Amino acid sequence: MLSYASIDRIEGDYIVCEVEQIPCTDARVDDFVCISCFMADVPKGMFDYKGLPAKEGNIYKVLHNGETVDEVIGIDEAEKNRRMRVLNSMI
Repeated sequence: MLSYASIDRIEGDYIVCEVEQIPCTDARVDDFVCISCFMADVPKGMFDYKGLPAKEGNIYKVLHNGETVDEVIGIDEAEKNRRMRVLNSMI
């Protein structure tokens, strides 16, 4: 399934991500704060995207099978910006 994952923290050779358990297409219409997620330890090497370093808070599209991340597709800046606007409106 193609879903969004946000980087929670970076620990050594792994990046700990919160991966949503719904497709990206559904995440855009749902309240992302209430979406069911799982935590996944993903090797840093999977985040090599156009030479950009992985950072906490970045939103990526990932392919996963159950609770195993198979591939990191890339950064989704538009989704990150949308979520920041939603969070800022809650403050």
